[in-house]
Amino acid sequence: AIILALFALKNALVSGLAERAPGLALDLSPHNATALVSQFDRSLAEGGDRSRQLLESTELPKSALRDAPLSPGAIRMLALAMELRSKGASAGTGSNSAGALMNLSERLSRRDLAVQLWLIEEAVLHDDLSGALLHYDRALSVHPDVSVQLFPVMTGALDTVQVASALAPYVRTWRPWV
Repeated sequence: AIILALFALKNALVSGLAERAPGLALDLSPHNATALVSQFDRSLAEGGDRSRQLLESTELPKSALRDAPLSPGAIRMLALAMELRSKGASAGTGSNSAGALMNLSERLSRRDLAVQLWLIEEAVLHDDLSGALLHYDRALSVHPDVSVQLFPVMTGALDTVQVASALAPYVRTWRPWV
C-alpha cells in the first residue's frame, strides 16, 4: 500500500509540474509526454537553435509517444522532426509523412495552434483555398489573439474573387472571429 501510494504521489507531482516546470517534471519522469512537449514548446517560443537541436533526432518525440501514444503535441514534434530530416536530405517522403502526422495530430486535437499554422501553410502551398480557410477558422476560433498575424494575410488576399467567395460562408455564419 505504501509503494502504491508513493507511486501515485510521484505521478500526481509529475502531472502537476509537467506544464509549469517541465525541467523539474522531467527530472522525476524523463519520458513524460506532457513535460517533453511543454519543454519543446518553450524552447520554440524562445527561438534560437534549441528547438531545432531537440528535433535533430526523432528520439525525443518517440520517447514522448511511448509515454502517451495519442499525444497531439508529441505527434506534432515527430512530424516536425521528420520534416526537418527530409529537408536535410533531398527525398520528399519525410514531408509526406510529416503531413500525415500533422493531420493525425489535428484530428486528435484542433486546439494546437502550431499544427493549425502548419496546415494553413501546407494548404496554401498546394493551392487548397478551402483547406487554408478551414484551418484559419479553427486557429482564429480557438486562439483569437493570433488575429494580429493572420488577419493581414487574409485581408490582403480578399482582392481575389475566389478568396472572397470562399470566405463568404464563414461571414454568413458569423464565426466568432468575424
